[in-house]
Amino acid sequence: MARMNPVFRQLIVIFFLLNLTAELQAQNLKKGFDALKSYNFADAKEIFYASMKKKPNPAASYGLSVLYATESPLFNMDSAYIYINQSLNTIKTIDQKTRTKYWEELRLDEKTIRKHLELIYQKEFDIARRANTVDSYNRFITLYRDAPQYKQSIELRDSLVFSGVKDKDRPEAYDSFIVAYPDAKQVDEARKLKDISIYNKMTAKRTPEAFQEYVNKNPTGPFVKQSLDSVYYLSIKTGKEEEYAKFITRFPANPHVPRAWDSIFVNYEREGEASAIENFKYKYPQNPMGSKADETIARFKAVMIPVRVKGQWGYLDTTGIYTLEPQYRSADDFSENRAAVGKDGKYGYIDKLGKVRIPFIYNAAEGFHKGYAVVKYDQKFGVINKYGQRIVPFEYDEIGEYSEGLFPVAKNEQYGFVNSEGKVSIDLKYLSVTSFQNGRALVSQTVTDSIDGKPEQVERYGFINAFGGQLTPIQYEWAEMYRNGFARIRKKGKYGILDSEGKELVACEWDQIEPFEEKLALVVKNGLFGFVDTEGKLVIEPNYAFIPRVTSESRFKNGKVKIAAKKTNKIGYINTKGEIVIPAKYDDLGDFSEGKAPFKQLKQWGYVDTLFKVIVKPTYEFAWSYHKGLARVRKGDKIGYIDTVGKAVIPFQFDLAFDFADTLALVKVGDKTGFIGKKGNFVIPAELDEVSRLAGSIWLFRKNNKMAYYQFATGKFLWKEEGW
Repeated sequence: MARMNPVFRQLIVIFFLLNLTAELQAQNLKKGFDALKSYNFADAKEIFYASMKKKPNPAASYGLSVLYATESPLFNMDSAYIYINQSLNTIKTIDQKTRTKYWEELRLDEKTIRKHLELIYQKEFDIARRANTVDSYNRFITLYRDAPQYKQSIELRDSLVFSGVKDKDRPEAYDSFIVAYPDAKQVDEARKLKDISIYNKMTAKRTPEAFQEYVNKNPTGPFVKQSLDSVYYLSIKTGKEEEYAKFITRFPANPHVPRAWDSIFVNYEREGEASAIENFKYKYPQNPMGSKADETIARFKAVMIPVRVKGQWGYLDTTGIYTLEPQYRSADDFSENRAAVGKDGKYGYIDKLGKVRIPFIYNAAEGFHKGYAVVKYDQKFGVINKYGQRIVPFEYDEIGEYSEGLFPVAKNEQYGFVNSEGKVSIDLKYLSVTSFQNGRALVSQTVTDSIDGKPEQVERYGFINAFGGQLTPIQYEWAEMYRNGFARIRKKGKYGILDSEGKELVACEWDQIEPFEEKLALVVKNGLFGFVDTEGKLVIEPNYAFIPRVTSESRFKNGKVKIAAKKTNKIGYINTKGEIVIPAKYDDLGDFSEGKAPFKQLKQWGYVDTLFKVIVKPTYEFAWSYHKGLARVRKGDKIGYIDTVGKAVIPFQFDLAFDFADTLALVKVGDKTGFIGKKGNFVIPAELDEVSRLAGSIWLFRKNNKMAYYQFATGKFLWKEEGW
């Protein structure tokens, strides 16, 4: 038998011993895992540590990691993490045969190790989440960078930190967060909340100054516009002019300054007066309104006249340009720069800019007078001011013209007065009333009076004051309003005069009385007239014949008055002393004008000069006074014009004629009206049905239910309705 090589024999021994050692080690490791399964943690620890005395062992490291990761007195996740990593690292260094043996004996491979590592990650993450503190998350983030929960831990930490920052809600806290956690998804929100915090902190006082300070210190901040708005709205609390002006002065760079200027301007504009806009310009010389203010002044000063186009009404100014396009069913003249216009069956008011100042809600609307207008609403009348505010409630059947703080009103056929606050000032107990003038109003009531010796209920007149007190008894059959401090009255068929205190200055004993002219009033008795003065004295005895046609012209003018001789009825003139200044030798005598006066003799009219020399023989049926070198005279039934020597310069062809105004005279041929020049030529043919003067040289013509405006200053039509 051959003998074995000693070296080979030694290698076989070593191999055997190694296999035996591995066998024994595997058996020990299995005992360790069995002890671990039996919760014999101390034996398991001892076995695993003994297996690692010479060098790390992936199975022992794994066993220790499992041991430390298990809930026990030895629980220590840091150790568990260290040993699982050690196990993972060492298993990569052993050969495949050993790996196979580990799997066969212990069911341990790299996959199992990694699965346990993931379990450790999850357990550590759960611990961090249960603690839910910044430190717990930071620990996890620091130790377990490879964990799948790493990113989530960062997000949870950032969220937790950010929550605390929001609780503090201070700009510096947001700044610190942004610096410390630049990659946090809350950074954008932090920046926004920082801006909000700065805004809230700086504007906490909620004053215009606080918001302006924010703008000054944060010119690019996200709340600049909002702050500028707040500066404006907090400055304008009541909408008063003073607030707008103060805002403009204090915050000249604010974008709402133009709006503030507009608001101030509108307050002046709504007055509807050119003077108001002029006051605006004077008060605010630095205003930016420029041409708008000037144009508004021009519009308010313009004469606006209503025009009709295809059934719709608008307005035209004196330049002939449509200022307000036709759009209304009716249009009244402007009064106090407001015009009542109709639309859709209702009435409202516009200004000369065409702006609706009072809405279309009324059934009827009158023009403005002294700042007030009478309007009808729901079948009753009331009063509004120029801003549309109700002054007098809508409960009256009639409302008269406002005067001296009072409106005459009627309800159920009873009249009284309300004041400018709409309150009844004088009870509604009269049959009729007039507006107040100089503290007096003429009223009437039903009283008991003796008629032919029998008591009867009759209407009588008297005067009251603004408090409703009687200035005179309610006893007169007739009375008129005061003129120049005197009022004519009638009692028991006779006339007299009241003085300013309501006393009978001239007793009721005259058949007729005329108003005072040049401090003398004509009185008539028994067919003769004389004159009383303002003290009630008869200063010119009634020695002159009362001829109604003559007496109607018997009022003092330039110290003279026409009289008729008692016996001859011839006409002359006396002065204020009753002295004859023109002998009563004419059948009639007109007033002197341009050194000439018309006179009548033997039923014919001519002219005399101031020396009573006849300069135009009496050859006319009637003659008027001279005017601008021409006089109208009637020959037959037609009127013409003569010059200063009596020469007919315009033929007798008119049924009615008037004096020349400038270069034109109004005439009528039949029932048609026209205008002629001084040569008798028709400037406007006599084919007009109606004419009326509006303003200056502008006239309104009507013909065949059409209308037109003519301006004599230019000799042109401003406007003609279609079909004129």
